[in-house]
Amino acid sequence: MLRGWLWRWGPVVLWMAGLYWGSTLLERPPTPGMERFAWDDKLQHTAAYAILAALAWRALGPRWLSGWFRAAIAILIAAGYGAFDECHQFFVPGRECSFADWSSDSTGAALAAVILVLVAGRSRAAAMWR
Repeated sequence: MLRGWLWRWGPVVLWMAGLYWGSTLLERPPTPGMERFAWDDKLQHTAAYAILAALAWRALGPRWLSGWFRAAIAILIAAGYGAFDECHQFFVPGRECSFADWSSDSTGAALAAVILVLVAGRSRAAAMWR
């Protein structure tokens, strides 16, 4: 039982720990190849929380939840953690709590979840015709 939980939720917890560690850094590292753009941090937020939502989607698994409800829970997990992380940054010297960053977090989570629902739905439909 514990092994199954660790297999499903371990990557989610590890990714969250990595995000937390990254948000404690005094200076944000630039996105490789995007140093010239002022909004490169928004790409980092979008990508990081898309990955978190995908990991949450995986952890929730089709056995427990499926379709859009599973996507909504994955989005809530990622966006909720994004809000927590932004509030945490308020207490880190040199960092700030930013609604724009949280919006990027939530957008990344939503994009990943919608793509996963569409891909999973297409895969199921294709498998039905074989």
